[in-house]
Amino acid sequence: MPKKNNAPTQAELQAIAARLRPGQRETVATGIYMTRDSSGRLRFQWRARVAGGGSRNAGGTKDSYELAVAARDKRLQRKHDSKQNRRERGLRMPLEQLMADHWLEHVLTLEDNTQLDYLSAWNKDIYPYFKGVKLEALLDFEPEEWDEWDKWLKKRHTKPDGTLARSAVEKAYNVLGRLLGFGVEEELLPFNPLESVQSRRRRRDREARKRAARQSEERVVLRSEVPTPTQIERIRLWLPGRDPLERMTRRTLVSVLGWAGLRPGEALYLRWHHLRDPFGPLGYIMVRGAVKDIAGNLQEGDTKTHTVRDALSFPFLDAELDALYQALGAPRLGARVFPNREGQPARWDNFRQRTWYTALHRAGIAEQPEAKATGAFYPYRLRHHAASLLLHAERPGGGRYSHAKVADSLGHTEQVLVQTYSRIVDDDVLDAGGHTVEEIALAARRRVFGPLPGDPDYRDVELTTTETAALTGISVSAVCARCARGSLPARSENGRYLISEYDLMMAGLLDPSDRRG
Repeated sequence: MPKKNNAPTQAELQAIAARLRPGQRETVATGIYMTRDSSGRLRFQWRARVAGGGSRNAGGTKDSYELAVAARDKRLQRKHDSKQNRRERGLRMPLEQLMADHWLEHVLTLEDNTQLDYLSAWNKDIYPYFKGVKLEALLDFEPEEWDEWDKWLKKRHTKPDGTLARSAVEKAYNVLGRLLGFGVEEELLPFNPLESVQSRRRRRDREARKRAARQSEERVVLRSEVPTPTQIERIRLWLPGRDPLERMTRRTLVSVLGWAGLRPGEALYLRWHHLRDPFGPLGYIMVRGAVKDIAGNLQEGDTKTHTVRDALSFPFLDAELDALYQALGAPRLGARVFPNREGQPARWDNFRQRTWYTALHRAGIAEQPEAKATGAFYPYRLRHHAASLLLHAERPGGGRYSHAKVADSLGHTEQVLVQTYSRIVDDDVLDAGGHTVEEIALAARRRVFGPLPGDPDYRDVELTTTETAALTGISVSAVCARCARGSLPARSENGRYLISEYDLMMAGLLDPSDRRG
């Protein structure tokens, strides 16, 4: 073991390294420790008491003994540097110098993903705007000057569909706040000028979101904003997916939104015990919370109106949800109904951008698979479809649903329901009167899909791979490949694949009008 106050020789370092096991640490010099991490890599940790009396310590980890010594000595020099000198030097320092000469060393000790996040925000959203600005000037920034940066950030991170990427904006504020906070810790700044700005900004944004929520609830829905039952079913038919199970899951999600009227976050929150028990469907949907995107992080919380309710369901919807449950292998009742691949909450923005607008285009509703295309509409309008049906459709036992019942099912107050749908309450835009929701849904599916399994006139027509290739324009080898990997259901007979017209249609490869069965 080398003496603490003497620099170890290379031979001594090698000897210590040879006996170190993962997780062990050994002192090699004053304030310098050699350790071996869980992957077997040698690291050198350094510690320096910089404020005397043990009141303040600094430290870090380096890849070599020399780098650790240099970092330790640099910190120890602060004992001979007065607070006033550091403060005066810091105020004359441009923001990029604080980053390069001080904070960057700390950032490079963090996890790789954290480094990427911090450096990306710095390079894209902080340095280009504050280049050359000294710390002294930042201390004197007026609220209006910070607002200019906020506007610049939001302009940069507004998506093509007009929505704001809040997570990117929050990340920029977070990284700049950490950088300035580090300057305060290093006694280069008297205070963090962003703290008061953050409080004011968050309060302002919170109020803006509340106003937007109230306006969303109170805005009168136009009849042109209500999709038709046929449009709902065409969208379901043409939803893309990698395999039958993914397409089935996405179609069921659209059914829950368009026929039961749940909000997207409420649907993504659902567990199986919210709509079934061990013996089968409950006949209604328990809405107990919602998944929300907060600064890019998905969190579970209350519904939009902070209430719980039991939404109306229907036999065809219960059957669809039960078929999905069975197709998934009857998962535990606490599992999510609409999870991502890891079983965690699915991201609604991903579904909207990658799946929804593609389906609108393939269904012939939108001219292009994008939000701004002619004919495209935001999927929240599915809820307007459910509301319009419930306001005019017949109940299974006769009579119409009361406004109170419809409001409760949708998670509105009766007053908000009547106000939001004031142009639809007395105008049956979907011609739902005299029919139940079940009858309307099944008729729409019949119009779009044609005869379905279980219908008396359904006829199962099977095609060879050659016939399938001729009908779809896909090569025979590509058809066989899809059958082999399971993305296209098929039956194997005498060494060849047979594909039903129904499965071909459900895979989005055959227009229902081209079916022979």
